[in-house]
Amino acid sequence: MLSVSIVITSFQRAWALQYSLQSLVNQTICPDEVVIVLKPSGDGSEELIRAFSKELPIKLIIQKEGFVAEAEEIGIKNSSGDIIIFMDDDAIAEKEFVAKYIELFERFNDAGGIGGIIFKAHLKGNTIERYNEYMMRPRFQNYIPLYCSPLSTFKEYYGWVSKSGFLFAIKVPRMKVVRHGVLLGVNMGFLGRLIKDCPLGKLFEKSRKGYSWESMLAYWVRIKGFHTYAILNEELAPIVWHLVHTRRLTHTQSLWDRFWFSYDALKNYHRYKRLKADVSLRDYILGSLAFLRRDFPARALAFLYVMIDP
Repeated sequence: MLSVSIVITSFQRAWALQYSLQSLVNQTICPDEVVIVLKPSGDGSEELIRAFSKELPIKLIIQKEGFVAEAEEIGIKNSSGDIIIFMDDDAIAEKEFVAKYIELFERFNDAGGIGGIIFKAHLKGNTIERYNEYMMRPRFQNYIPLYCSPLSTFKEYYGWVSKSGFLFAIKVPRMKVVRHGVLLGVNMGFLGRLIKDCPLGKLFEKSRKGYSWESMLAYWVRIKGFHTYAILNEELAPIVWHLVHTRRLTHTQSLWDRFWFSYDALKNYHRYKRLKADVSLRDYILGSLAFLRRDFPARALAFLYVMIDP
């Protein structure tokens, strides 16, 4: 059986982390290790993790500096499993979560990465109320703008990194499994040996949000000859319930946060160019112009910053 490492990065989230860890205690197949990358905040996370270490094979890594992408790279480098599963600290896994990932990677021998389903959950007192309503899924469109043609590595995919560096996804037909390069870090898994050498921290060294680091791993897997899949059928897919709450640390509406997400979206062209992907300057210019049509203040500032320091 393939061994499994679960990576959870956490900061100021002890109140939610307890539910995530309890869902891992309840697994039908226990993960071989749970790697928690924690940036200390004095919220009691360390004590909580120590308590759960009696029931789970936890490896705690303290992150002293850096942001999201650096935290994920720390998690990857400290994982020993054949499969590395990424899960948010405010997500609750179904009991068959680990078992389904093992089954899927054994079933699809060309899979380097797999993404599951993310449903909504609400915390009412100390009770988790689960709903079969999607929390996060790519925005599907029926047509492909000129600047959103996929990198050659993502041809015949339903979601991809485009030649402009922007992410794009088209409407998915009624299929159980599709090739998809836009995965979400709250619920996805990769073959560990394929992503161990991905320099996420270096590629996102000036990023505060690490937006689209997941698709960077998908690209890394693709250039090694493997595919990434989105599992859409609920019976097959690993499922997590993501807690709906207002204590989000990265997705606020402040100008600062919008600036940094815009920075990552605009910076991707340069990141993939650095990796010698077949990006297009023409597509990048067209895509940037379209991107600047919304939320102009934050995006214009980000565009200027990227132009000054590409």
